[in-house]
Amino acid sequence: MFNRTNTTTFASLIEKARDFDSRKVDFDVDYKPGFAPSGKMFMGKGDQEVGPFDLSDNALWQLCNRLGSGTFGKGNNKSLPHEAIGLWLKDEAYAPHVAGLLNDHIERTDKKHFVRTYENTARAVLSGRYATVQNTDLLEKVDEAITLLGQQAGKDVTPQIFRSTVTPDNLYLRFRFLSAEVMPGGENTPYGFGALITNDEIGRGRVKVLPGLWRGSCDNTGYFEDGDMAINMRHVGDQHLIAQNIALVIAHSIKLGGEYLNMLMASKKIELPNIFSIISNMAESEGWSVEMTDTVRLGTEGQNNLYGLFNGITYAAHTYHADNQDAMTGMEIKAGNLLTNKAYVARLINED
Repeated sequence: MFNRTNTTTFASLIEKARDFDSRKVDFDVDYKPGFAPSGKMFMGKGDQEVGPFDLSDNALWQLCNRLGSGTFGKGNNKSLPHEAIGLWLKDEAYAPHVAGLLNDHIERTDKKHFVRTYENTARAVLSGRYATVQNTDLLEKVDEAITLLGQQAGKDVTPQIFRSTVTPDNLYLRFRFLSAEVMPGGENTPYGFGALITNDEIGRGRVKVLPGLWRGSCDNTGYFEDGDMAINMRHVGDQHLIAQNIALVIAHSIKLGGEYLNMLMASKKIELPNIFSIISNMAESEGWSVEMTDTVRLGTEGQNNLYGLFNGITYAAHTYHADNQDAMTGMEIKAGNLLTNKAYVARLINED
């Protein structure tokens, strides 16, 4: 029986995202960051000064990277030592001196900064070219696209949302359209077709919209980033175009699901007699723990073929990495690559 726990609704995710938005403020490039002797950051524009703000580790790292050119010259990738600066800003003895140095660097560089805050913390320091794609906007666009899909089909196509979360900075949205069909090969289990949508508001990741395949008996899901309908976009450019592309992928996710399901069924014919050895090699190259490796082996369900490897990796994704969205997503995409990237599979087999 497939697992229906950890499900939610678009309404609850949107409500949570809007609550986070109510505590966010963005400062465009007309504002200039500056530091007080206390080590706190302020945003200034003319006679206006807003703050103080603490800096998240991410924001401090980004600022130090952007200020590197003030010391090392333009066209280099060198950064100021953000870890040391972070410690000094918190030390009463060092903070005034470090604040002065940072202010000097800010004045000496010609870069303008787009700063994103949440409550009293600067969460990102980005360039003015950064295209904001809010988690709330994405959720609303997905909800609208699915509603439109149902209207066009003349029936309710409300998907099941599962293993999804929204934070002030990130969105991980998984949804599936359930199918009650009995699949070929005597496998009496439901399958579902859907998508994974991820977003990052602080410059650490891309907007991703990936079609996916869900296997009901073990609650495993794999996602596919190699296909024509997958979106993997930087936060640069037209945010409205990004939203339009998302709606297009959702509309095609059911059709694509049948194609990927055929790939999964075909993977049963690709024998991997030394599957545990292949898993051990993957564990070494990926840095998996012993427990993680054992979870992948358990998830193969004793099948010595590519189908078993797909199931092993997807099983470990949502069990071993249940509390780590980044790691879970990475494993689910890696599993998808097993079905779509023949060169990747050949390399795994040849390394054995």
